[in-house]
Amino acid sequence: MVAPDSARSQANKPDQMARSKQSSGANAAISEDDIPALIKHLPSPEESQKNAIYLHSFTDLNQLGLQQPVLSAIESAGDADAALGTYGPSKVLIIEFNTPQLATENDQRIITRIHELWKLGQPAPTAYRRVGNYSVFVFDAPDEQTAKQLIDQVKYEQVVQWLGDNPYIYKEAEKRYINTTLGVLIAVLKASGYALIGCLGMGGLIGGLLFTYRRAQQKGVRAFSDAGGMLRLNLDELSAETNPARLLRERN
Repeated sequence: MVAPDSARSQANKPDQMARSKQSSGANAAISEDDIPALIKHLPSPEESQKNAIYLHSFTDLNQLGLQQPVLSAIESAGDADAALGTYGPSKVLIIEFNTPQLATENDQRIITRIHELWKLGQPAPTAYRRVGNYSVFVFDAPDEQTAKQLIDQVKYEQVVQWLGDNPYIYKEAEKRYINTTLGVLIAVLKASGYALIGCLGMGGLIGGLLFTYRRAQQKGVRAFSDAGGMLRLNLDELSAETNPARLLRERN
């Protein structure tokens, strides 16, 4: 069994309402200290809280005042919540189903219904997407791109807590171990690569400086030789070892 963290508002304080609508079966009383999590997941929640409508465990979405044929495909069985936010001409509707099975079944019906509306040429949502257990609709948006940008801001943030022993605890531990090992291995390889590049770079720099220094020393020293500044190896023994004209003659 799992217990989601979606907050269920139980307060009913009309004097603390933020311009929210009240109706039978709707938990629309929203105070600054008790705001349903579903409203916080609307795009720009600080702005949407001023005019948001929240339905708790609804069975009928007609309370929202939306004349949208696609909503007829939704079957909540009293186990779903809804939040409606207005953004200029656009309206964003989030429906949270409390079980994945209910979310999947409704998602399939909604997609089928949207295709039917397209074929019949009847009004349909500007954009629709399933986000986790949320079904997110955008109505009356200026264009599809704007509608998709609004949906992109909706994040499904649900924490699942096992009331008993978690049957997947060993798999999760194995996954964490693998991720940690891979992280360490990648870090070691990166460090080794950086060290190798650093050593090669430092060696090349020191070698280049030493070579330049030795060349500068050679240029600053004048070389002397008995061959007029040019050295030649007499490997073929064809050249005279000495100049006979410069040899001293024997004296009588």
